[in-house]
Amino acid sequence: MMSAVMRALILTPKPLAPQSAPALHDSAAAARPSQPRAESPTLVRVINQEYEALLPSIARHGDVPVGQLLHAIDTQATHSSRLGSFMRLVVRCDAHNTRTVRESWERHGRPAGLRRLLEAEAAAGVQQPARLEEGSAALALLWSMRMKRFWAELASGLSDARGGSPAALGSLAYDREVAPFHGWVLRGTFRAALAALPSREAMLSALSLPPPGEEAEEAEGEPQARREAVRAELEGWVAVLRRVADAVESLLAELGLRDDRRL
Repeated sequence: MMSAVMRALILTPKPLAPQSAPALHDSAAAARPSQPRAESPTLVRVINQEYEALLPSIARHGDVPVGQLLHAIDTQATHSSRLGSFMRLVVRCDAHNTRTVRESWERHGRPAGLRRLLEAEAAAGVQQPARLEEGSAALALLWSMRMKRFWAELASGLSDARGGSPAALGSLAYDREVAPFHGWVLRGTFRAALAALPSREAMLSALSLPPPGEEAEEAEGEPQARREAVRAELEGWVAVLRRVADAVESLLAELGLRDDRRL
């Protein structure tokens, strides 16, 4: 069965535009590169700070703070929406998934850690034969992490000066992380969108923008220097995002919560 959010994506196509690619780091310290750094904040740096804040709990307790995780995803969605219509399509997926997790979190008493939330859902029987219950936080998080891994793959390619075009990088990332769980309709929709991604220079320029609150102040540094700085920041973001996705997916697997259906 096709989920409501996926039907919405097909029924409301939009023109395509830049896709942003998060990049993250293996530890909070490592995510602060010694390479060129834009003096004024970039979108990548602002988003990465929110994901980095999750790492101490992951390292110490093997758990993910639910409220902070939702805030990090919301922050990424807010800033990614500035990168064009293709990213707004992905942002709609994020918005649907975070809303679903938040509703389940409220129903189960807002436990601090993700483990407690997923344990409550497992006890409530959200794992059905070969599928997760629609409206469960487990299913929403499963899809959210698939999209985060897509972002990480794309961002990793953008951070490599020798990488290919964003369209080629995005297609490879999609085929690896998301396409196995999409049917032919969604595959066609996403591949058409990815083919229209802009140039590497345009995407790096967009990612090097200051966040909305900083726009009144002129971004410091020449455009080329800021693109180089954000490329270095992407390397850190990729590692952090992968660390967070690993932690969430590990909890899902530990509790036997899975759904490999194609939509």
